[in-house]
Amino acid sequence: QAGALGAKLTGAGGGGFIVALCRREDAERVSTILGKLSPRVFTVSVEKEGVRLEA
Repeated sequence: QAGALGAKLTGAGGGGFIVALCRREDAERVSTILGKLSPRVFTVSVEKEGVRLEA
């Protein structure tokens, strides 16, 4: 409902975290919702181009 395309709980024993994927335009809303569940939210972006070799 917040705009995440998907999410995954990962980790074990009280040290886990959630990875949530969303569109750039939904990032602030998703971060706000996740911030209610955890005091630490990290927003990162992934480039569409991926890895490239420059010589």
